[in-house]
Amino acid sequence: MRDDLLDLKQPKSSNRNAILIYYYFIFAYCASQVIFNVRKTIKKLLENNGFQVLRISRVGNYYSLKYLCHKIMPYSPVFLKNLLNWIAKTTFGKILVYLNLFDIMTIYAVKL
Repeated sequence: MRDDLLDLKQPKSSNRNAILIYYYFIFAYCASQVIFNVRKTIKKLLENNGFQVLRISRVGNYYSLKYLCHKIMPYSPVFLKNLLNWIAKTTFGKILVYLNLFDIMTIYAVKL
């Protein structure tokens, strides 16, 4: 790790191959699983290693209703599938919805 930059990354939840490789690496090469997803624990980790945390934020993304309907469809009851299919095929499917899935965290910190 360089003195001026700390970069902690986890793969996006949409990339299954990256997740499998990431967790294989964690279990095969690390003595314990070291994943810090909570603001409190990551702030404590950084402060214990000489960083001052300036800001922690989570970012979201815009998804179309068509995309969300296709993702929800396999888990929906039969009567709801027709509605989801209709939404996906009409102009309602083009509506963008902002969702924060809490899988991406941006941390601004300085080395003391």
